[in-house]
Amino acid sequence: MCVAGNLAALSAAVASVTSPLDPGGGGAAPLAALLHAMLPAIAFALDAPRPASALRAWPEARVSQADAAAGESSSDEDTAREAMAVDSEPAEAPSAAAVAWEAAGPVWRQLVTAQLVAFGSQSQLGALLQGALLALPSAHALRAVAQLCGIFCALLFGSAADGPSRPLSRASAALNAFAFGAGGHPSAVSGLWRAIELLRQGAVAPGAAHARPAAEPPVPDGAVLATFCAVFSQVLVLLGDDDLIGDDADGQPDAIAARGSSGGPFRVGQLRAICSLLRDVGLGLQWSSHAAPSTPGWAGGHAPAGTPPLPRPWRMALLRLLRQLYDRDARRPFMGGDKAWLAEPARLVTIEAVCARIEPGMIEAAAAHANGALAGGESAELPEAQRVGFLLVFMPYVVPFGTRLELLRRWLVTRRNELISQTLQAAAIAGWRNPITVRRDALLPDAFSELRGLGEGWRLPLRVRFFSAEGLEEAGIGEGIAKEFLVDVLREGFDPQFGLFAEGAEGALYPNPAAVLRRRDAASWFEFLGAVLAKTVYEGILVELPFAPFFLNLLLGRTNTVHDMPAYDAQVARSLAFLKAYDGDVEDLCLTFAVEQFTGDAVPPDQRRAVQLVPGGADVKVTAANRAEYILRLAHYRLNSQLRGACDAFLRGFSQVVPREWVGMFSPAELQLVLGGSDAPLSVADWRAHAAYSGGYHADSPVVNWFWQVIEEYDGPRRAATLKFVTSCSRPPLMGFRWLQPAFCIHKASAEEARLPTSATCMNLLKLPPYESLQALRDKLTYAIEAGAGFELS
Repeated sequence: MCVAGNLAALSAAVASVTSPLDPGGGGAAPLAALLHAMLPAIAFALDAPRPASALRAWPEARVSQADAAAGESSSDEDTAREAMAVDSEPAEAPSAAAVAWEAAGPVWRQLVTAQLVAFGSQSQLGALLQGALLALPSAHALRAVAQLCGIFCALLFGSAADGPSRPLSRASAALNAFAFGAGGHPSAVSGLWRAIELLRQGAVAPGAAHARPAAEPPVPDGAVLATFCAVFSQVLVLLGDDDLIGDDADGQPDAIAARGSSGGPFRVGQLRAICSLLRDVGLGLQWSSHAAPSTPGWAGGHAPAGTPPLPRPWRMALLRLLRQLYDRDARRPFMGGDKAWLAEPARLVTIEAVCARIEPGMIEAAAAHANGALAGGESAELPEAQRVGFLLVFMPYVVPFGTRLELLRRWLVTRRNELISQTLQAAAIAGWRNPITVRRDALLPDAFSELRGLGEGWRLPLRVRFFSAEGLEEAGIGEGIAKEFLVDVLREGFDPQFGLFAEGAEGALYPNPAAVLRRRDAASWFEFLGAVLAKTVYEGILVELPFAPFFLNLLLGRTNTVHDMPAYDAQVARSLAFLKAYDGDVEDLCLTFAVEQFTGDAVPPDQRRAVQLVPGGADVKVTAANRAEYILRLAHYRLNSQLRGACDAFLRGFSQVVPREWVGMFSPAELQLVLGGSDAPLSVADWRAHAAYSGGYHADSPVVNWFWQVIEEYDGPRRAATLKFVTSCSRPPLMGFRWLQPAFCIHKASAEEARLPTSATCMNLLKLPPYESLQALRDKLTYAIEAGAGFELS
């Protein structure tokens, strides 16, 4: 049907929609005006060309024979393209649609959205938008895209102008239908990005340029941006790293992230441009919405003067997509390094200055009042500290990791110092009157018995008395010996043999779903170990435990996706990838929507059971049509639902010592560094510059110089072994040895030539006898490190 025919049909539809609403013929005028003003754009989109052939489909989105026939008709397509090519003059501003939209009240705006959606199925609205996208760069097509994106946002997010509301019930189906259009290929993402680029180039001004009351909707290109974010975010849930980035994407400027029709829709350069734009828009919205009054719209990175902020659901869609892309870049780099995510230098100077003085209350308030913070208040009027707090919660990657780490350490040191005055009252805390007593051969159960339920008492100094296997009390008491105690408790508690934790790919640790079968009070154990781990962060102690990234995701309050499956079980990940790409009859694989509750664990037959991924899942076969749902549901169960109880208990214990908001400003990879340090090469110069000496040694003592000469001679692994011998951790502090507490110290031991060097790891103390020669020191130190001489030999 031609454009004129479409207009006639739509005009009749408008009459049928509006006449029953107002038999008197007057009250429905705003709705009729709005519908009629939008009809050219909608009719234009209806008549736009469609792809002649469907691309490779996954998940399956079958095209009807009628649609396929229409797609193969080239004469109508050529006619439409010719009409669009000549019809490219800029649109008037304000457009008739914008004027009608402003004239219509809130009730009519909601009604028109519902009626336009009801005009066809949820996929038809996506088809209209796809048609307009295919006609770009026509000015009319761009205006149609903007208008249809406004309708799509109202469908997806609810009313944008009339306060928060629930999205229409078919919103999810509409999003999927549009995100994976004809043939199931995510071509809509690249089309919407093209529209955004045209808007940024000033190809057309789709919205009214005149002032608008604060309650009115934002300029339509904000709707294009919000639609792009929602659609791309949905695509990323299903699109694998290889499909998005490609095998040859190595982060270099000329690397290509797409592999023809079977790969992702973008090249590396385009992905970088997308991430940079979204970062700048997010910063502009979160930091100051009036930074660039001359910028034409949201697509330029800032809002124009007098324009209200984007509605909260639109902003959340942008922030969610940014987080997804940042996580993708962490797994398969394409941005060229973490510096590419940072705020621009001028703004970063201000942000870092604020970080040097910001109090933890700001980030806690931003996390606790996220809804209000994003509801639409003028961010430019907020105190700088509060705006930085919002950034640390919602866009922490724009602030350097080192700045955030120093911020966390400053907060921890301040809190510890504030509690010093309370230590005199520690005796009033139950179980704190005397040091806790633990036996070496029963360390974990004794620690659990002594410290479970301690609550905020974990923040006070910990005093421990060790008894050897022979029943003899070991020398040392106080905070120093507590370091060794905490490290040993974590080492034993996270040992898979104990049953609470399991090993994923490459030995990474995560809560064992079958722990409830091993420990009756598993939840209490997880809470206890969470508090112990947080205590090491609180005291600045590094622990060399490899945590699974999906476990850290849950601790940070994130939801895992199918892309995190390789870290959980590489074999399961390969099986799901095989199912995704399987070209045969999927039903031949004999899969149903039911899975075994536990995997990789010896479960007694009487405790085995199947979990239904959907109601009655054991009777629901996996087919070509529903395999995408099966993959997503299986991944969600394994990576989220099954681990939720253990992770919640672990986080309860952790939060008793370190507020979760304080670690929420780190990514999973960064949190692993905070907990366990970096495996970067050890700097001997930095180590030596921050060393201390006692017992008669000084920096120029011959034995001290010999020691550093031997350390210089050692290779990387032996240097790390020496550091572990003294500090119990082979990794140096993240920001250098100046952060090692207590400072590394070389103490002069007894003058017995045959005596080996020993250490007090609780105090980071090396007890080094005054050897007579360099060779003697080299031999004794090497032997001590390899033999593991420890505290009891000192």
